[in-house]
Amino acid sequence: SFFLEEIFEEIKLDLVELFKNTYSNQFVQRLYNSLDPNHAGIPNKINYLKILFKGLVEVSSNKIGTFVFQKLIDSLKTKQELLILMSNFNDLTECEILTMAFVS
Repeated sequence: SFFLEEIFEEIKLDLVELFKNTYSNQFVQRLYNSLDPNHAGIPNKINYLKILFKGLVEVSSNKIGTFVFQKLIDSLKTKQELLILMSNFNDLTECEILTMAFVS
């Protein structure tokens, strides 16, 4: 778990781009699911979600990213994870929602 936390720390600034990449998206999905929900893992799991949801429109408007986002939603388990998702949806503008709805 320590090594996964270290990997996350190294890639977190590039997470949104990694979600949109054909090859790296599977890695970052597995990384999220592998982060320890106990102990030190929770802060990074929450930080992971916050980074993703800040890039929500960009990720969900991408042909690859939209599938990653859908899988991530399916894997949310805790109340805290769901609250982060809901608060970010509430902050979206109408234009951003339309952008996400009409992925090319």
